[in-house]
Amino acid sequence: MLIKIEAQLLQIGSAILLSILTMSAADAASAPQAVKNTLVISQEALKTQPHIIFQGLIQAVIKSDAAAVKILLPLYQAQPGYDENLAAWGKAILAKEEGNYRDAIRYYRRVIAKEPQLNIARLQLAIALFQNKDRASALLQFNKLRANSNGEVINEIVDSYIRAIQQKDSWSFNLGVNYINESNINNAPGTNVKIGPWRAEKRQSGQGFSYYLSASKTWSLPEGLFSEIRTLAYGKYFTNNHRYDQATARLSAGLGLRDLNASLLLLPFIEREWASDNQAPSLSSEGTSPGLRIETEYRLSPRWKIDVDAEKSHTTNKRRTQRDSKNHLLSTTLYYSSSPEQFWFWGSDYQRENVERKSLAFQRIKWRAGWGNEWPGGISSIMQINYANKFYDSADFFGIQQRNKEYGALITLWHRDIYYFGITPKINLSYFKSDSNHPFYEYDKKMAFLTFSKLF
Repeated sequence: MLIKIEAQLLQIGSAILLSILTMSAADAASAPQAVKNTLVISQEALKTQPHIIFQGLIQAVIKSDAAAVKILLPLYQAQPGYDENLAAWGKAILAKEEGNYRDAIRYYRRVIAKEPQLNIARLQLAIALFQNKDRASALLQFNKLRANSNGEVINEIVDSYIRAIQQKDSWSFNLGVNYINESNINNAPGTNVKIGPWRAEKRQSGQGFSYYLSASKTWSLPEGLFSEIRTLAYGKYFTNNHRYDQATARLSAGLGLRDLNASLLLLPFIEREWASDNQAPSLSSEGTSPGLRIETEYRLSPRWKIDVDAEKSHTTNKRRTQRDSKNHLLSTTLYYSSSPEQFWFWGSDYQRENVERKSLAFQRIKWRAGWGNEWPGGISSIMQINYANKFYDSADFFGIQQRNKEYGALITLWHRDIYYFGITPKINLSYFKSDSNHPFYEYDKKMAFLTFSKLF
């Protein structure tokens, strides 16, 4: 077997073009003079041209040319000191060509973990995820690519896949479990805090896990309309302090309108809460909240996006009617993606709980900001900070009308190349502090916990 290599391939540079085909010796001998600018070389001879193999493989993986990769990858891996990441990229293309999407996705993730700026590899990963019917993960990668100036052709490809995902009527699920070790479950102040003869509750500790499970199904309708149903459940379970176990479940269904750059969704919902007041692991119903949620999303430009969400509900408390409340929430978040591997966000929230017992009624105004980055070498991080003012409507039993200032920070770290059955463990470090004019509500808490989640 001989390999025909275009003359451009003999030049060393980023603009090299690759065209490889197999020829027999007889075909090479009878080739017309028009191919005089073409080098015909055997595979054995090509082994002595590592620069041609290297540049050829680069162009082959960029073009996702499985036939060329199949020829060049073994030759490249036979070279001393070859780049394992480039080899992994080639293996991803070969696995995808064979229909082995699981291995292809694993290799693509390895490539991007080490070099997150490789947008062509990210695009190939997104397409492989789509073909493997992992549309939620594919959409995440396509949206990352939209933040980059990839050229008109690539942008059209990305947009076409996003439209296709929007039109797919399928279920998506998100499952997560966090291991927690809390030293102040009940948000108690420090020791020896008193108001007159009244002493603050002692801090309670506990180990266990928090969990969440969400499922949603979308049905596409004509003219950009769609309907959606969602279920959500989350809570905490302490193995050694069941008094603070809690759970919440929500069911919602609604109608929306969307296109490539904007969406509007109206979601009526019903929510139930359960809590425990004793050391038994069983929970009892705490409250029921019917309500309406409105979600909007608008892409201002390829790099800028804004989300505005609003919610209104009415909570009926089964055991404590004085805790019945009318609740309002308005949330706005602005996102900026400077590149597929980096994003920033800024947001504010307004929360109002108009409780029957006015000493429990409050409003909170919160500001938050964050930064996410995919670092070279596979490490990813998200850092968030927030500040809030919380004002209560009236004085409590002690004659104090609460005014709280709340500070929070969260750092999440993970390695993109470490995952088991599609689950990437993440390390979370959080800090919260409440400065209050009420001694019983001035406290801080630090937490370190592991997160295991899967989107499918």
